[in-house]
This record gives sequence, structure tokens and C-alpha cells, in this order.
Amino acid sequence: MQLHPRAALSAAISAGAWEITQTCVMLAAAHNVARSTISRELERHGGHGHYSPIQANKDATERRGRTNNAKKFIDADWRIVDACLHQRFSPEQISNRPALTKKLKISHQTIYTHVRQDKSSGGILSTLLRAKKTHHKRCEGGAKKRDIIKNRISIALRPAIVEEKSRIGDFEADTVMGKNHQGAIVTLVDRHSRYTFACALPTKGAKGVTKAIKALLKPHRDRCHTIHL
Repeated sequence: MQLHPRAALSAAISAGAWEITQTCVMLAAAHNVARSTISRELERHGGHGHYSPIQANKDATERRGRTNNAKKFIDADWRIVDACLHQRFSPEQISNRPALTKKLKISHQTIYTHVRQDKSSGGILSTLLRAKKTHHKRCEGGAKKRDIIKNRISIALRPAIVEEKSRIGDFEADTVMGKNHQGAIVTLVDRHSRYTFACALPTKGAKGVTKAIKALLKPHRDRCHTIHL
């Protein structure tokens, strides 16, 4: 996020218009970012009681400045990392303790990549790790391993009028999780008016979400055309 949407977020909070779902939806649409981006922004920078757009923007700039690309590291840097690995420090410990690496800034992901490259060339660094598995294997096919909604209709096949956003009754559905995944709500946003329905979910399963959506739209069923999940 840039400073302008951060300032808009702060203004909404200061005005007392704090409705997490409504505010996140409106700001996400107005500034072309995902709703989860707004939620993470607040959580990362103190919540709505302590949020400062200037400080948040400064912190984000500093984080970007600390980001290192593995290609920037020289042999001397890798010798320091290798020495720490030989002392049985984990990549996470090496990354989070600058004193170990003489203030060398390096992420644990970069160290794991280095270990994998060393292993492929016949090195022994991987044997020094406490957990021998150096990375998580991704599922082949991505979404093919996930549950697929039965009888679903591809987004590419929905009526063209939905994309025009010219009528009321075409909804975007989403779920918003609470802190530490405790509790959840379901939201329905009308694509034309941006009017939002929301309600708490008794359970986070498909049946609970379906029941909640039906209850929200029952009074308006004559005007409901499509729902995009």
C-alpha cells in the first residue's frame, strides 16, 4: 500500500466509522487492492486504536530497504553463514541474530536455498540442519489437490452483464477470519451498488457458509442473479 490509501484508512478510523468489513471492502475497491491487504495493514501496524499512516508508510519503506537478494551475497558472506550452520544454528536463528553473522542481513529462506544448492553440488550443509527436510514440497497441479466445488460454473462463463456492473443482484462472496482464526463472518458485496451484507458464521465449513448466505439473501431473493465465490 502507498501513503494515500493509508491516509484514507486512518481517516475512516478517526471519523469513528470503524466497521471492519465495510471499511475494508470500500477501501479495497477504491484503491484497487485486496481486502486482505487492508486487514494485514491494520494488524501489522498496531490495529485501529494505534494506527498511524505516516509511521506505517515509514516502516514499510524500511522493510523494503532491508530486503536482500541472494545474488548480492559474496563468498565471504556465505562463509559466515556456513560457519554458523556448522555450529548447529538453524537458518531461523542465523537470520534473527545479527550478532551471529556480524550484522549480515539475510533471510532464513535465502539460507535454505543456499543449503539446497550446496546439497545438489554434493555438499554437507543439509546434514547439519536439525530437521533434514530443507523445504516444503508443493503439491503438483496446485488447485487440483484442493477441494473443488461440485457443479461449479467457471467465472469465464458468467453472463457479460455481470462484468458491466450495471444491475443490482450480482454478488461477490467472501469470508473474513477473526484473529488467530477464532470466529469468522461471511460477506456479500453487490457489484453495482457496493452494498454489503455480513453475518457471523456459527461454523467455518461449507454448510455453515451456505446457510448464512441463504439467510442473508432470502429477503432479496427476487433480485438476486449471481453469486461469485
